[in-house]
Order: sequence, then C-alpha cells, then structure tokens
Amino acid sequence: MTMSRRARAALVVSMLTGTAFLSTGATAAPGSPWREVTESSRGRAAAISAASQFADSGVPTRASDLRVFDVADGDLLVLPRWVEPASVFRREVIANGRIATEVEASLLIGLATRNPAGRSTASVDGQLAGVSTAAAAYWYQYNSGCFTWLRKDGAYMAPCFYTSKLMNDGSSSRDYFSLRQKASVGSSGGSATYDAWLLSKRTSGSTTQWWEDWEPGGELRGNCGSVTLSVSVKGVGVGISSTACERWEPTLWQDAGHFRNKWNCDCWFGVTSMREVASNIAVAVPQGKYPRWTISAGFTTF
Repeated sequence: MTMSRRARAALVVSMLTGTAFLSTGATAAPGSPWREVTESSRGRAAAISAASQFADSGVPTRASDLRVFDVADGDLLVLPRWVEPASVFRREVIANGRIATEVEASLLIGLATRNPAGRSTASVDGQLAGVSTAAAAYWYQYNSGCFTWLRKDGAYMAPCFYTSKLMNDGSSSRDYFSLRQKASVGSSGGSATYDAWLLSKRTSGSTTQWWEDWEPGGELRGNCGSVTLSVSVKGVGVGISSTACERWEPTLWQDAGHFRNKWNCDCWFGVTSMREVASNIAVAVPQGKYPRWTISAGFTTF
C-alpha cells in the first residue's frame, strides 16, 4: 500500500539554531503540552541514550547538555539545552484497522549571528579567511545539531544536520554552503516503521539561494548497502555516508534549497530493524549573506 492511500497525522517541531520555537497548523498553547522530565529516571536514561546516538552521528554531546520532555502521552523529545520548546501538536488515526501515527519534525536552521558554541560567524569568517588568501578552497563545518523523538511504543527517529561553508572560494559575488542531513529510524517492542524522510526548504523571507549540487541524484533500490552522498562546488567536495536500504526516493524542486529524500520499505507490515535516510545539498548565496532552511524529518509507524 502506498503512502498516498495511508491516513496521516503530523507533528511539527520548529527550531532556530540558538533559538527555538515549535509550530504546527494546529498550534497548542505555548508550553501547555510539555512536561520536563530531565531529572526523572526515564529522562536520564533517554538523555544518555540520545547523547550516545548523537555522538555516533558525528555530533559529540554530553547527556548533561540535553533536556528531556514528555510531549504527548508518554512520548519523549530530547533536545540540546540551548533549544527552548514552545508548543507541540500530535494526533493518531486509524489505518489498515490499526492506530497509525505519522510524526514530522521541522527545524528552522541557519548560520545566524552566533553558533551554539557562542562564536560569531563574522569572527569565524575573519579568522579562517585570514589564514591565507592564496590557500586552496576547503569546506569548514560551521555548526551541527541533533534531536530525537522517542515514542512510547518503541519507535524513534534521530535526525542530525551539519552546515558547512566553502572557504577561499575565489568568488567576489557569492558564498557557498552545504547542508547535510542524516537520520536513523527504528523501533522496538512490537512497533514497525514504514518510511522516513528528510526535507529542506529555503526559509521564507531569507536571502536568495542558487542551486549548486544535490545528492542523491536519483532513486536507489536494492538490498542494504553503504553509500556516500558527495556534493561539489568549484571542484571541492563534501560528503556524508549512510546506509541505503529498500528504496530511496529523492525529490528536487526548482526553488534552490528545496529537496527531499525519502526511505520507503516497499512492504506491507513495516520493518523493526534500524534504517537510515540522508541527503546533501550545496547552494550559493550573495556574498556576505547566510542561508536559512526549514528542515523537516518524519516517519510513519504502527
């Protein structure tokens, strides 16, 4: 059965790097659905598990730097302490005679005036560009972040993002940035996952973006295997590794920065083992400007 025939429900979680807000088409009152459980035994266990998962994704994180919230009927959301939640919405529907839930989390990210470490982007640019104007071009990772959604039935998704800038690019009119995304989705305790996706889109009102490159460039089908998604600007590549299983379905939009990659199990009953989905895009922006994206990560589970 295809997703177009499956009943859907959605949760939307939105965060600004350094500042966070949560929104959805049916926004709950700010703060009302949230109950912090960081210091509870379940919260501490979730933080430890999430920190380990984030580290495996290349984002070293201490459990003490995370906050844990019971967001809806026992579901947990684990966030960095520099992210402040505001509201949340989730509903369940009947599909195939069973309760199905589709969870989608959207993060508003960008290279704002300061990164999570507290360093200004201007100071980073000045420090790195001043090393040598004749140096070869290279990608510098500005920031990264992860969060995780833990459903009470055992299903989970842990998305991470990584933003980089091409240094010493030789251009006087444009700057170049990459956005890499990767997520693990899985389940335990009898639940199963059917699909998972990552999506990016230029945030409305933000600076203009122009396409440079994107991956994956086409649909992938087959047994599980390692893949590297590498994009290139001015002959300099930056990549992200992942494991592709069953089917990956990429979708490219004309609007620069708007891209989605979706894993689909191509099955009826779902899978209980872990799966991954990833994407990598490169865009140009006017010289001295910084891109902002709205990133969505979601999955469907029974």
